[in-house]
Amino acid sequence: MRVEAIDHLHLLVPDLEKTKALFTALIGGEYTESYGSEDWNVWSVWYTRGGMEIMQPRDPSRPIVGGHRGDRMGIFGMAFRVADLDAAIPGAQALGLKVRSRMGSEEVGFGKWIVQAQFEARDTMGLSIELAQRQRPDDPLYSAFRELIDHVELYVQDLPRAVGLFSALTGWEFPKPIRIDELEAITTMNGLGVKITQPLSAASPVAASLASRGEGIRTLALTTPDLEAGIAKARAAGLRLMGQGEETDSRRCAWFDPEDTFGLKLKLVEP
Repeated sequence: MRVEAIDHLHLLVPDLEKTKALFTALIGGEYTESYGSEDWNVWSVWYTRGGMEIMQPRDPSRPIVGGHRGDRMGIFGMAFRVADLDAAIPGAQALGLKVRSRMGSEEVGFGKWIVQAQFEARDTMGLSIELAQRQRPDDPLYSAFRELIDHVELYVQDLPRAVGLFSALTGWEFPKPIRIDELEAITTMNGLGVKITQPLSAASPVAASLASRGEGIRTLALTTPDLEAGIAKARAAGLRLMGQGEETDSRRCAWFDPEDTFGLKLKLVEP
């Protein structure tokens, strides 16, 4: 199986309106009306330009829809787009992934837009993985993911295991990992925009993050046509610049204090 793209992300935030304003400032904003329920324990919007479902917990002390902790902010789910969902599910099950649910937008009252299968997060390093099939050729919620979001970065304990899983699940291979000396870590990224990073020592900041939060997505990298202009927009939105440098493929980038974005490191990458 080879997936077509990253279809969307699921992002839990403490303040839905502030998060919408931030993404609008950085890469533009087009959002659906808010939806959700007491049973789901969230207010949500679909960010049509960025390919994200952005959620705010109603009660952070309770789990939200799908069982994710209501007080654990950040990206907790990632959906891969496939052409035929039911043909793709057995391949994921053959890798040891267990289906948690299979449902479509029509079943929950949103019309015939998408059908998807969700897998148990314990099988995928704490990240809720979905396979999603779009159902309409004129789907206004369809997002060309990498036009606005360059990549997401997972911190893991065992890079070969993670690379093996995501290669087999998506059909997209990863290049040989390279060492990042300042992080005391190794990293690799495939053509989908999935980046995987493993610490090389207990002194690595990646190791510290794993110790405090466990495995999962730590970085959301947005594209910007002009890095300096993007930095100015981010600062105007209240983000504090932490550093500038180059991606592993030599593209210029800048990153901001995760304390300003509920623990998720936001990065800007210039194509």
